[in-house]
Amino acid sequence: MPVAAVLSVRLTSHRGPRVTMISGLVLGAAGLLGLIGTARGTPYWVLVAPMLAAGSGMALTMPAATTAVMDAAPASRGGTAAGLINTARQVGGALGVAVAGALVSGAMGFVPGLHVALAVCSGAFLLGGVVTAATVGRGGSPARAGLRCGKN
Repeated sequence: MPVAAVLSVRLTSHRGPRVTMISGLVLGAAGLLGLIGTARGTPYWVLVAPMLAAGSGMALTMPAATTAVMDAAPASRGGTAAGLINTARQVGGALGVAVAGALVSGAMGFVPGLHVALAVCSGAFLLGGVVTAATVGRGGSPARAGLRCGKN
């Protein structure tokens, strides 16, 4: 994950947060989808690639998302923007864990519930990629693309 986080910074500085975020979200979704094929008794080595993809996808996405938010906010609102993205990250994580946990512990049983939870989470990653493609500036950071937080 540290390698992906460093790569995120480099990719964001060269291509802007949009490309980095979409790449990370797609990679994360692919990793989660790769875990759907697992079952009881799946060897640990089979889990390595999809887990690395899912974790690396998030490590690519989050620094770029922070950059996109901070670039879009006026300088006088930087503290508010930082607080907002961190709050959204915490609330989103809590909701994600709650939904996934409810699916895993549901009436379907652990493994089928896990597969449904992984599919739902993968879909959320892909939806995030679509939202990013539609809303984050194409020419680099949102500020350079003319998008300003609260001034659209």
